[in-house]
Amino acid sequence: MNSDTRDPVQRYRKEYRQKFFELAVNFLDRAVASAGVDLTANAVLSGKIDHLLAKRNALSRKRTLWIFLLLLPVAGIVIWGALLWYWLSDRRAVSMEHWGGFAGFCLIGLLFILLKCVPSIRRLGGVVEQLNADISRKISEAWDQLRPFYRYLKWNTVTGLVEKTIPQLKFDDFLPESRLADFFGTFQFDPGEFSLKSILYTHSGTFYGYPFLFLDVKSFSWVEKSYYGYKTIHWTSRERDRNGKMRTVFHSQTLTASVTRPAPEFREEKFLLFGHDAAPGLVFSREPSPLSGGGHSLFRSIRKRFKLASLHRFERDLTDASNFTMMSNREFEVLFNSTDRNDEVGYRLLFTPLAQQQMVQLLNDTKFGYGDDFHYRKDRTVTCIIPRHLTRLAFSTEPVMLQEYNWARIRKTLLEQYTEFFRSIYFSLAPLMTIPLYNEPRVTPSAFSFGERGDRLISPWEMESIANYQGEGLYKHPESVTENLLKVSEVEHLDENRTSARITAIGFKGIAHTEHVTVRGGDGRFHSVAVEWLEYIEVRRTLRMDARVAREGDPESASGADSNEFFRRSIISGLPYR
Repeated sequence: MNSDTRDPVQRYRKEYRQKFFELAVNFLDRAVASAGVDLTANAVLSGKIDHLLAKRNALSRKRTLWIFLLLLPVAGIVIWGALLWYWLSDRRAVSMEHWGGFAGFCLIGLLFILLKCVPSIRRLGGVVEQLNADISRKISEAWDQLRPFYRYLKWNTVTGLVEKTIPQLKFDDFLPESRLADFFGTFQFDPGEFSLKSILYTHSGTFYGYPFLFLDVKSFSWVEKSYYGYKTIHWTSRERDRNGKMRTVFHSQTLTASVTRPAPEFREEKFLLFGHDAAPGLVFSREPSPLSGGGHSLFRSIRKRFKLASLHRFERDLTDASNFTMMSNREFEVLFNSTDRNDEVGYRLLFTPLAQQQMVQLLNDTKFGYGDDFHYRKDRTVTCIIPRHLTRLAFSTEPVMLQEYNWARIRKTLLEQYTEFFRSIYFSLAPLMTIPLYNEPRVTPSAFSFGERGDRLISPWEMESIANYQGEGLYKHPESVTENLLKVSEVEHLDENRTSARITAIGFKGIAHTEHVTVRGGDGRFHSVAVEWLEYIEVRRTLRMDARVAREGDPESASGADSNEFFRRSIISGLPYR
């Protein structure tokens, strides 16, 4: 067993968290020093900008106050005038004192508006406008000061820091053909379920030599959508009042009708795929348990007892085809709760007593990690982990120039972003780290490694993510009224650096229909209510796209802070064409 195998929660707490933070701090400090940024000048300029912003905001608030004061006499004039109009329309006598008071109030109000409010608003508006110009100019100067620093930020800066923190974890520059071939060939991964999923973003690499894929995918499904129509009806009836006299009563009612029709619904999900040849016939799944999270409340203890009793009954049930046998660690069985496993021997090969103990620690930890927030599914040699916390992580790691001018705040923001990226990636992999067998180096190399050339061939999924990065608007059918799925086909490697593919945008056009639904109204009659709905018809548009791997020193591979031609990662891509 690898001597590095330890509880992933404790290792993060005692080693990895601080190591990554120190590496990130050192990188940022070295980068800004190498860029020659005058931090003292930036601090002075930032202080001036902050002062101008505070002054601008104070004057803006004062200008808003004068606008409010301007509206007060206007509101008073309107209310007083409306009151006098009401008295006149009601044939009430209006004395000269009322008219005189109204005229005096109007005169004083107008003088206050013209002599105080309007000049103050104009003066403050001019000052605020000048301050805005000064602030914009100084912020531009501050950005110019920091621009050399952004040249040191690359798309793989944060993944490089992760690799230095955990040497057993290696990230690809992009998703190469060889990595997908390893998944599909060595580990027999069936990509069929991705036929109606579009790859938005990927992070791929190896953990102890075994391949992993972090995927951000977009999919769609048909759902039932309700459409509503409304119609207002009127009728009269004859009723007796309190005095016994007949009177006519007017009624109105808004009738509501609805129809339900199929409509496409698009959604995004992020998850981790991991290929490993241990226990190759084992299939099982589990989902987050409400019993995880630590703590020793009486209510939780009672629920755990009920769950454990349920597992014992399931174990003793000989009428089903399951060979479920309880593990020695009852806490693990209750929290991990994977009763659908098909191979007890293979299951125990993975979840040794140490693995059980470490998994329980992971599921109960909410201080450093995310607790029990993941679905886990092993299908023979491919494991899929779906952590909820991944939905909050931005997979894109390309360099962007922050909308900030102060180096201290930029440094703080980048450290927070890098730290959260590491924490999120680490605890997505942590369920694998709890298993000692997964912490052993890969002995047999992949038969699908094509060497340096194969590692530079762009895979179809990577081409798909590039197209999505460019934006589906470049590919979508002109008649499409919905979101689109971009799918890749006919990938051709023109040479070791250039790849061409057909990108098909799958969307839906909407055909308007009107359906008349009969609804009974309060008048006792049936009325036809029109309901408008859309019929969704699939439309497709296919274009070609070329992409190539950037070579070191290519001007297009410069940081996004300096080039509008920068495309994510080390991929340089042209626009789609027919």
